[in-house]
Amino acid sequence: MRLDRRFPSFGSEHCIRWLGIATFAAAAMAWSCTGLKTSSDEAPALGDESTDSDQADSSAGCEDIASSGCEVDGNVEAPDDGSTYDERQGDAPDAAGTSGRIVQYRAPLDYQGVQGIVAGPDGALYISDNTRGTIIRLTSAGLSTEYRVPGPFENGAGIGKPYSPAVGADGNLWFGVIVGLGNTQIARMTLEGVISSFVLPRQVFPGNFTAGADGNIWFVDTAYGQRVGRITPSGEVKEFEFQIGTDMFECITSGPDQNLWVTEVPNKIKRITTSGVATDFVLPADFSDPWSITNGPDGNVWFTEASAPPRIGRITPDGMISEFSARLGPSPPTLPTNIVTGADGNLWFTEADRIARMTPEGKVINEYFCQAGCYPVFLAAGSDGIVWYFDMAGQAVGLIYP
Repeated sequence: MRLDRRFPSFGSEHCIRWLGIATFAAAAMAWSCTGLKTSSDEAPALGDESTDSDQADSSAGCEDIASSGCEVDGNVEAPDDGSTYDERQGDAPDAAGTSGRIVQYRAPLDYQGVQGIVAGPDGALYISDNTRGTIIRLTSAGLSTEYRVPGPFENGAGIGKPYSPAVGADGNLWFGVIVGLGNTQIARMTLEGVISSFVLPRQVFPGNFTAGADGNIWFVDTAYGQRVGRITPSGEVKEFEFQIGTDMFECITSGPDQNLWVTEVPNKIKRITTSGVATDFVLPADFSDPWSITNGPDGNVWFTEASAPPRIGRITPDGMISEFSARLGPSPPTLPTNIVTGADGNLWFTEADRIARMTPEGKVINEYFCQAGCYPVFLAAGSDGIVWYFDMAGQAVGLIYP
């Protein structure tokens, strides 16, 4: 089923951490690297068109998440309390002359079920809604298309529960689909919305995905602490199991050296060849808690460390590790979570109330504050320079024009 609509706007990349098998059995739900926050606000009904009557009074500012047409220049060069925000009415800005401007869309999704976002090769954002059983395509102008994910879920709903989308080397979307208790599939969706699914062994539970240099899709198997798997474009699955222990694999990326790189809690980065040979690199702190990881713009791999003090890590292909402060000025510390490489050649990462930009030299040059109380938990970088995020607290999809 496909539905098109335009999201109302208002102003002000990606790794998922699973709650664990016991919680999955009860809720079948994930969070990014920070957790879920629920809201009692209802999103507009899917298919409704926004009208002039939906525009919020300008006096409401950007605090009213039910409003539309509000932009905020949230770019600052030093942290502040947000009192300098430039609040204006209007639609999404044009691409020119919008540096540092943030636009958010109040999308008609079940935000308790959003389980990942990814920027597609067509310039749109793709959102997996685990609760509604849909993949949403959203353009920067706010036009959305919904694709329902099939999968005879055991509750009889007739829909699958998608999560953690990624773009494959074939230009298609790849993502996990929960189709029953302890029963997961991997799905492929073309940009035209044609969905195919591949059956997995019942005890395989892929967490997040990345496109490998070998043309396959690779994933972390969260059913077990130390497995990675790959699926070929034709659907053939193979897994690699490493030493049994208490460490847990979190996120995976394809590195500049054509190897896979995995964050491993509490304090390791693992390099894995496409033939399954692994090398461990131990981080300086015993409990640095590396989470999200990305192929950097400088030929290195970058990752977040979700422990105090907040840090961003860099590891060279031969294993040399450097760590950098995630702070811009003397602002209160918050922990960095998701990290992606932007089209501008910088690193972008989320924190508890902001999105930050860091140069390949390890210097934070901007912090972008969305509306007050913002809680960005997913991040995606488009080839057009736009950086997308999902604000859990505001129940919104946002984009930054850097």
